[in-house]
Amino acid sequence: MHLQPPYHLRSGRPWRWLLVIGCLHLSLTTGLAQPDPSAYYRKGPVETRSFANEEWASLQRELDYSGEPARTRSRPRREPTARDGGTTTRRSTPLARGDGSPLLRLLLILVLAGFGGWLLYRLMSQSDRKSNTDIAQPDGEEDISLDRIEDQLDRTDVDYYIEKAEAEGAYHLAVRLHFLAMLKRMDQAGWLAWKKDRTNRVYLRQMADHPLYAAFREATLAYERVWYGNHQPARLDYEQLRQQFLQLREQIPLATVASRA
Repeated sequence: MHLQPPYHLRSGRPWRWLLVIGCLHLSLTTGLAQPDPSAYYRKGPVETRSFANEEWASLQRELDYSGEPARTRSRPRREPTARDGGTTTRRSTPLARGDGSPLLRLLLILVLAGFGGWLLYRLMSQSDRKSNTDIAQPDGEEDISLDRIEDQLDRTDVDYYIEKAEAEGAYHLAVRLHFLAMLKRMDQAGWLAWKKDRTNRVYLRQMADHPLYAAFREATLAYERVWYGNHQPARLDYEQLRQQFLQLREQIPLATVASRA
């Protein structure tokens, strides 16, 4: 009788089953050999750490347990520094900084120079005119300027001031007074309308249709050459101008003057 082994493998390759059984045995052995993590934690050393009390107190002050909505904190106003341009907020212009365009700076210089020249001319003209316009009043009254004579031309005896200027040798001023006396008489005659601020061109237009327009124009041009040209005529030259003004004044009818008065 033939005896059979207690087991046999149906597969024709029994070594495969042996390999599978060996791997299972090895895995179980390795798993059981590893230590338990909880046991390691229980047996491990305990490390003591310090608590930052000051930092926690600082954080605790910033916490709000009231339940109210947080308020927006106003940021402190930062003072302007030198990097921001100083303490002033005014923006400097290119001219103030000195970096403006050359053309703009040249234009500004020309404007300032022109204004300064005009102002100097006005001051010199007024000073020169004032030196030749002060003359005494009748009856020993205090001196009166030419501006006051022009303001009160209709009530002023201009011939008195003409004689006063001639006696002092102020022929430049005497020519001006002769011209004012002529305008006063023409205004009284109704030939023109005198006004202190009007120009001689206006008076020439008013006399354009008058028979004595040519004589009045010649007298006006002679006066302007002396007065506005700042010409100081000699005595002989003044006598010729004086006769020219007197001849024109004599042609204004006195009856018309009286009727106007």
